[in-house]
Amino acid sequence: MTTLMRCVGIPLDFRDYRPLIGDRRSWFVTGFALLLFFIDAECQFSLTATIIYDAIYPQSSNNSSRSATFKWNNFINSINYIILILGSHAILLAVSQIDWPHLVRVLHRIEQKRFYNERHFKKFRIPCFVGLVASATELISSVTIIWFTWLDSPFLFWLIILGIFLFLVLVLVAFYYFCILCWIAYLMMNALGQDIKASGKDIKQCSSQLKLWKATYYLTGEFVHYINCCFGPFLFLLTTSYFVRMTNNSFYIFSILTYSHDKRHEAKVYTFIIFLIKDWISFIALTYIPSLVRQEAMNITRKLQNLQFEDNALKRQAELLRMEVSLSLPQITAAGFFDIDCKLLPTMVGTTLTYLIILYQFDSNEK
Repeated sequence: MTTLMRCVGIPLDFRDYRPLIGDRRSWFVTGFALLLFFIDAECQFSLTATIIYDAIYPQSSNNSSRSATFKWNNFINSINYIILILGSHAILLAVSQIDWPHLVRVLHRIEQKRFYNERHFKKFRIPCFVGLVASATELISSVTIIWFTWLDSPFLFWLIILGIFLFLVLVLVAFYYFCILCWIAYLMMNALGQDIKASGKDIKQCSSQLKLWKATYYLTGEFVHYINCCFGPFLFLLTTSYFVRMTNNSFYIFSILTYSHDKRHEAKVYTFIIFLIKDWISFIALTYIPSLVRQEAMNITRKLQNLQFEDNALKRQAELLRMEVSLSLPQITAAGFFDIDCKLLPTMVGTTLTYLIILYQFDSNEK
């Protein structure tokens, strides 16, 4: 996945960044990344000009028979994709040079931490494997769907679709990167909680590990902090994009099924349904996995509270650690604007239904 990110212009590296400063190959990779960014910007600006022209002169479009609501909905959806792709590219390119090296250093410190053993690292590799398989499956399925849906489209349209899809891969891989790192953070919290629970009856072992638990928790918290630094602005773009895409795709499906009797549109309806289901699954994963990190940290406070010590000094240390954990619970946010957790799911459902009803009223009035 790191190689794939480099291919689309994001020079991520899991090695120590300090010896890479004078590395000529790293400068070449950065130059290649900037070149791809400018190509992406040129493609997106050209596509924006085409969309604006089509919105101003609708008679030149093949969809001139569509309602104004449908056309402007299509316009907003297209602009949404352009902002998502170009904004994500710019954010991730900046992150790769500013915040990503700090995240890599924390990962190196986790590898050297004596708390984690080979059994833990085997568990940490599971999210990487699952993310790789899921991203490859989604890429192959998306290419297949696009191929069969727009098989008879003009060659120029195919070039536009391929260009958009190429840089949309960047968003997809970044999304899986985020989910993998959050899953690893959850496994780290879970391993800490299991160790506290297993040591609950062994007072001597607990007294020797209180400092280790504290250091491990703060290292995990630092890991989550740099996940926020690296992916916070990207999550803001991605989450707001989901709101727009789900509303628009739902309206497309409803509008075509209600007013269109052309059988040629059936394939596109199925495509919109598949992409809508895929977006919902992705959004659930986006909100559920980060919420596990915070939930596991809250479980750690309960397990610390359940520890029983006869020695008053140990009681005070355990209570102090519990208070520190409860006051520093990790939370994934979208650049600080809102939390990324399961509370976004009902918000998404309510917003989608509200705007879908509004769009339907405008569209039915025009009909």
